[in-house]
Amino acid sequence: HNSSVPATYLEALQKIWSLKSLPSTPKILNHRVLESGRDHTLVRLRALGLSSYDKVLVIELGTLVADALDEVFDADAPAAVFTGASSSSLPLMLLEPSAAALRRVCSDTQTGSSGGMPPHKLGDLEEYLARFYSSFFDRDLVELPCEYAPRTLDPHSLVPLPKSKLYSCKATLLWQKIEKQLQLGQPIEAAGVKVGLPFFEQLSSEEATLRSALQTAELQRCANCNFVDAKGKTDPIDTRWRCRFCWEGMLLDSALKDGCSLPPPAHDLERLESELGQFFTSGRQRWEWILGYDHSWVEFRAGNVLWLEYGSVGAWELMNDGSREASKIALHVRSDTRSRNSSGWQRNQAKEVRYLLQLKRQGSSTWLEETHREVFGTLGFLPAEGRSRNREQQRLWLRPMGSLQRRPSRPAPSPKAVAKPTSSPARCTPLGPSFP
Repeated sequence: HNSSVPATYLEALQKIWSLKSLPSTPKILNHRVLESGRDHTLVRLRALGLSSYDKVLVIELGTLVADALDEVFDADAPAAVFTGASSSSLPLMLLEPSAAALRRVCSDTQTGSSGGMPPHKLGDLEEYLARFYSSFFDRDLVELPCEYAPRTLDPHSLVPLPKSKLYSCKATLLWQKIEKQLQLGQPIEAAGVKVGLPFFEQLSSEEATLRSALQTAELQRCANCNFVDAKGKTDPIDTRWRCRFCWEGMLLDSALKDGCSLPPPAHDLERLESELGQFFTSGRQRWEWILGYDHSWVEFRAGNVLWLEYGSVGAWELMNDGSREASKIALHVRSDTRSRNSSGWQRNQAKEVRYLLQLKRQGSSTWLEETHREVFGTLGFLPAEGRSRNREQQRLWLRPMGSLQRRPSRPAPSPKAVAKPTSSPARCTPLGPSFP
């Protein structure tokens, strides 16, 4: 799972499942990179990146398991259950994690073109995977025995249920009814479910836990972006809940429009000092952002929120390498608002950039220096080419602005940063600020 799954859901799920968070995921909950227009069935192919496992069994949402599936792992991967539908989404897939395969899938989702299939059919997993493995890995997609094909489940039917290892229940109205009854505090039978069926018995036994999880999540659901965020706030004007990113975005927008720069309240600074640890500096936590010729500012806010001068909101998190105190900090920044053309700011394809910065000190000087960068694309995919240790002229630097509240002026490039004369016109490329 990634960071967009509500914590209250995870608490309920961990009673049954062993949960594993993805190592690198987007952190800005209301960012479009988590809500792509592409078919979300492709998200299941992120299982190709679970390199700690030899094989991974991927089950389609709405498929209920009624018996052990251990023997499926004896089959050769890749394998899947074919349903014969005109646009199959493969209810069961056995995949072998592969960095090469994941890179290819990432490329398909980012560019919208594929050597395995025309882009408009990317949602048809059966045809896509068959051509994908045949085109790039010279392997066939093996068909699993028909006994693993899910039987369609009608929970309202009075006909005895045929025995099966898997059942398919994709009736959206049914799940919505169950959710509504749980929220209202009514038993699941009120939704018209025939108790006694596999899985629904377990639902009935966990009604109290599920009801609490759903009710808590609804109270924490953002009125703007619909994401659940326990760290959000109630808007004092309309009393509606806002996630911290939408809330801070409103505060930032107001500050930039009004031209005011009031410091955060004392209690927010105390909380921020506790959260930032050794990265906390005196006064307002506004730092100068230096990336090539891009000079602006960012401001650390409580709740792992980041303000950016150009009007967007990002996220930050401390990174611990095993020592007692974090020595690195990661910044998650939207990249779809940083492109400008002759008509103004232009939105590009939804992406999120993760900068990993190391804290540096020398004498009385303190700064942050980039050591690593990752670029998340559509559906939260992280292409292998999105990971990079940046060349010197591309490195990001941050330095405290202290009491400076206006936009920093561009420092003159040092002599060592001037490019050597070539056949093309010379151009100065600053390598970063001149630190002691």
